[in-house]
Order: sequence, then C-alpha cells, then structure tokens
Amino acid sequence: MAAYATSADLIKLADSRTIGRLVSDDGSVVSESDLASNAKITEVLLVASGEVDAALLTGDRYSAANLSGLTGNAASLLKAITCDIAMMRLFMRRPGLDAEMANRYHEVARSHLDRLRKGEDVFDLESQQAKRHPTIDGPTATDYETLNLMPERCYHYYPHRADRLPTDRH
Repeated sequence: MAAYATSADLIKLADSRTIGRLVSDDGSVVSESDLASNAKITEVLLVASGEVDAALLTGDRYSAANLSGLTGNAASLLKAITCDIAMMRLFMRRPGLDAEMANRYHEVARSHLDRLRKGEDVFDLESQQAKRHPTIDGPTATDYETLNLMPERCYHYYPHRADRLPTDRH
C-alpha cells in the first residue's frame, strides 16, 4: 500500500531545512533535492499512513479504497494529516531538537484523527455525509393508534395506555 502523502507533499507543508536536520544522523543538513528520495522520509510517511488507517478504518467508517480515492480538498486534508504525523515521527527521531514543535504536530494530528474517527468531521464521501445526519424512523402517533393492539380492542379489560406506563420515569 502506498503512503497517503509523498516526500514532495511533506516538503511543501513543512520547512525543508527542519526536515533536513531531522533526517540527518551526522548533524549535517540534508539538502532539499536529496529529501525527495530519502529512505527515512519514505518510511515515516508509510508509518504515518498506517496510523491514519488504524484510526479511520475502525468501526467501518472508512475503507482503504475510500481514503486512497479521495480528491480535492479532502485529499489535501488527508495529506496534511499524514504529513503532521510524519513530522511528529521525525521529531521523535531527534527528541532534543524541538520538543515543543513535536508536541504541536502531535496535538494537531491527533485532534484531526479523533474528530474524523468520532464522525464530528467527515471526508467528502457520500456514505459519510449520510451517516453524519441520522434519520429516525418508526411509527407515528397515528400509526400507533391504528395498530389495533389488544389493549385498545379490549379497553374494558386492560387499563388505559397512560395508566400502563411507569409513572416514576419522566
């Protein structure tokens, strides 16, 4: 499975100098041209995509086909979430560099994922738009009156409906 964002997307959404410092293990800054093919960035983006899958595929709210088929603004949001998680992971590789920035990336990514997981935010999919506004169907008061239930037919034997309901509940 491919990552939801590419290294080019990550470079567009975050400072390439910071990324260059985060992927370097010898203290030098990796140039922007070398970041596109950096194996650490590729792996971090795959891990971030796996975290998105783990969060959003629970409860059958989304499928992998839904997420990989997103277009427009929804696809851009998915890339941004993936890149935020990837940046958090890159900061975890170098914990002494900027812990505050790592925490901000972590909070933003988790907030997006939690809101999507709970259904407070949804991607622009027809199935998700329908789930966002639940419908309530059931018998109306008129339907209930015309059910011809036994207590209504034998009204001399059974108590009235209002008397049958529990009186201690509101």
